[in-house]
Amino acid sequence: MNLPDRRSPLLFDRFPGLAGRIPWMRLVPCPTPVHRLEAVSARFGHEVWIKRDDLTSPEYGGNKPRKLEFLLARAAASDKRVLLTGGGIGSNHALATAYFGRQQGFQVILDLCRQPVTEHACLKLRLFQALGARMHYVGGQSGFAVRHILAGRLRHPDVFFIPPGGSDFTGTLGYVEAGLEIAGQIERKEMPVPETVFIALGSGGSMAGLVLGLKIGGIGSRVVGVRVATPLAANTWRVTVLARLTARGLRRIDSFPRLPAIVPSDAPVVGDQYGAGYGHATPAGREAAGMMLELEGIRLDPTYTAKAFAALLGHIRAGAAEGPVLFLNTYSAQDLAGLAESMDSENLPAVFRRFVEVTRRHPD
Repeated sequence: MNLPDRRSPLLFDRFPGLAGRIPWMRLVPCPTPVHRLEAVSARFGHEVWIKRDDLTSPEYGGNKPRKLEFLLARAAASDKRVLLTGGGIGSNHALATAYFGRQQGFQVILDLCRQPVTEHACLKLRLFQALGARMHYVGGQSGFAVRHILAGRLRHPDVFFIPPGGSDFTGTLGYVEAGLEIAGQIERKEMPVPETVFIALGSGGSMAGLVLGLKIGGIGSRVVGVRVATPLAANTWRVTVLARLTARGLRRIDSFPRLPAIVPSDAPVVGDQYGAGYGHATPAGREAAGMMLELEGIRLDPTYTAKAFAALLGHIRAGAAEGPVLFLNTYSAQDLAGLAESMDSENLPAVFRRFVEVTRRHPD
C-alpha cells in the first residue's frame, strides 16, 4: 500500500489556527496502515482489524514517536537542550526519547525505576548506554514520582521535563492525531467503523488522545484501555481528565469545536490482564503474542501489546463483540538490539550492572 507523506499534522489541517502556535516536527513519515487480520478473523469467526502503529517510524516505531513529534518540537522551541524523563528500567518511552532526542541534538537524562529484571529490560539498559543517555536509578515508583514532581516544579532553565510516557497535554496531541488518522481511513473506506478499539493503557496519554481524536473525527467507536500499570496511574479518571484538559488546551489556542462532553463512560478500562504487575508477562499475554506471531507474523511485547491483544481475544471469546474490533499495535516493529552489540555492561552504573548480572545468573 502506498501511503501519502505527512507534511503537517491532520490536526493543523482541520484547525489551521493551531499551526505556528503548537510546535511540531516530523518523526512519523506517513500514516500507519490499517488492515484486517485475516487469519485471526478466520480462527475466531469475527472481524478483527489492526492499526499498525508499530510502523510509525522506520527507525524506531510504536506509539512514542507520535508523542515526541510534539514534545521534542516544544523543547526545541523553548531553547532547552536537555531532556529529563524516565520510566521503568525497560521503558519504551525512555528508549524512544533517548533515540530521537539524541537525533535532534538533545542531551537525555533518564530516571529509571524498578520493574521485573528480564533480558528485555537489560537490553534497554545497554541501549540507553549506547545512545549516550545519563541514567539514574530512583528505586520504586514512589521515589520516581517524588523526583519527577520536584523536577517539574523546579523548572531548571536548561532542562525540558517530559512526564513518564510523555503523557501531558503536549504528548497527548500525538494520539489526537492518531484518532484523526483512523477517522480519515474510515472515511476513505480503508476499514469499517470499529465497534470497539483496544489499546494498552499505561500512563494514559495514548488512550486519552485517541478518545479525543475519534470524537473530533466524528467516530463513535468505544475505546477500551487495557491496564498494564498500577491502578493509581492507569484508570478511567486519569484518561478522562487528560482528554478534557487536552481539549481545553486546544480551545485556548484556536476555535476548537464544541465536542460532546468527555465522560468516564468514554474511557472504560479493563484490568483483568494486569497479572502480577507492570512488566510481568501473563499466560494469556504469551498465548496472544504467540498467536499473533504464528498467524500474522506480527510481534507483540509482553508488557503492553500482548496484554491488550489478550483482552481483545477475551472480548470475542466471551461473545461480547457484535461488530468489527480494532487493535492498536503500539509496539515498535524495529529492533535496535544491534546498537547495543558493542556495549560492555561493565561500563554501566553499578546499580544497573547488578541487574544485568542477575539476569545472566537467572535467564528468562
